Amino acid sequence: MSGPGVLFEITRRCNRSCPYCYNRDRGEPSAEDLAAPRIEALLDGLCAADVSEVTLIGGEPLTVPTLQDVVRRFARRNLRVGLSTNALELDTERIDELVSAGVQSFEVSLDSPDPTTHAAITGAPGVEQVRRALLELALSPVDVTVGAVLTRMSVGEIDSLLTFCFAVGVDRLVLAQLAPVGQARGHVADLALSDDELAEALAAANARSAELGITVGIGLPVEPCRIDRDRYPHLQFEACRCGQDKWVLEPSGAVRTCELADAVVGNLLDRSLVEISRSAAVAMFRRTPPKPECHDCNQWRVCQGGCRFRGRS
Repeated sequence: MSGPGVLFEITRRCNRSCPYCYNRDRGEPSAEDLAAPRIEALLDGLCAADVSEVTLIGGEPLTVPTLQDVVRRFARRNLRVGLSTNALELDTERIDELVSAGVQSFEVSLDSPDPTTHAAITGAPGVEQVRRALLELALSPVDVTVGAVLTRMSVGEIDSLLTFCFAVGVDRLVLAQLAPVGQARGHVADLALSDDELAEALAAANARSAELGITVGIGLPVEPCRIDRDRYPHLQFEACRCGQDKWVLEPSGAVRTCELADAVVGNLLDRSLVEISRSAAVAMFRRTPPKPECHDCNQWRVCQGGCRFRGRS
């Protein structure tokens, strides 16, 4: 059985300004945080916990000058290394360097392949660069996932997004719901989908997935009490794994249960991940569903109450 997966939040800087971004201003990691001794100390803690995979997230990881060195250090410990990026700074040379350093999977953020829609959502041009990067990644020996956030700005383009992903050879597309965290707090009313709109979007994705044979996962758990998931047999739904077999690690050693969570539940430099996972703070997080009635629901094991942040304002 594989161990837990960890999202390593290497930076909070980003070269885009997406209105749905969950990123909060918690301060940028220092040079000391990303220096070799700190990374090696964190690796000791991760390996002791039998962590199976580390995905570098941000912000935008490609803005970190020492990114390749960090990747090498993770890869040398036989960890599977992934990278989540918007691909604006990802070209053939950078892909080759990162793959050589040890990156085995890429998740590229792309809500729409249309230049106008992409620029409107991200606040930056460059969809052609993202498209080229995905074409280059398809030629590399890595797994490639595209991540998209379902909002009213792009929901009408699900068909074209799946078609594009299929055409360039993407392994998987993940469609996420908007969570009212970080910058997204001020855009819930104009961007978040209603349950009816979400159902319509899932139906479109399910039909196109069946036609093309491309794998489509749904990010942020969709509760069966909201949506009849049996209507979408070609989509992959998951329960909440945060604070259980998925964790977020900051370069300072701070551990959080989820990328959406602001609260720190421990520090890997002071306590083992096993000890942190058994702490009162984590137990409270896991025991506290979005709605009190979730505990009495016969679907609890299916979704674990869904996302603990999606329903908050």
